[in-house]
Amino acid sequence: MRAFSLIAFTAISWFHAVPTACAQTSSTPTREISPQLAKLAEARVKAAQDGLARVLKVQVDDSHFDPEKEYVWSKRLLEAEREAAPDNVAVATALKSHVDRMVELETKTKKREKDRALRDVYQNDALIRLAAVTFYRAEAEFWLEEAKTKK
Repeated sequence: MRAFSLIAFTAISWFHAVPTACAQTSSTPTREISPQLAKLAEARVKAAQDGLARVLKVQVDDSHFDPEKEYVWSKRLLEAEREAAPDNVAVATALKSHVDRMVELETKTKKREKDRALRDVYQNDALIRLAAVTFYRAEAEFWLEEAKTKK
């Protein structure tokens, strides 16, 4: 657990610098899209934000907790924000926000599954959920790193 905390702290600290680092590059291309496309892109962002908010509201107790739903809506929000992003700084910010959500989801899931394991309830499902959230976080970190290396 200590190793995870150190890795998470290091990753979070490092990721906070990403938008600033991207903003400092002189080659921050802007995307030109039509006003209609921009309007539709913003509608997607709002719909994804609403969907994620609803999932988070429902998942307050163990009976409704499903990390897959939170991941799917976070990824939808990421994809919508990336499509609406006018430049690389906005893309980096969207990626970092997704990483933050996945780190939080992994932490929350580990705590819930540890509590469940103590009650010896649904151990196989708990192991699957833990594997899934570890994958989600790693995927989010990979996408962020990949975006940083594309200049």
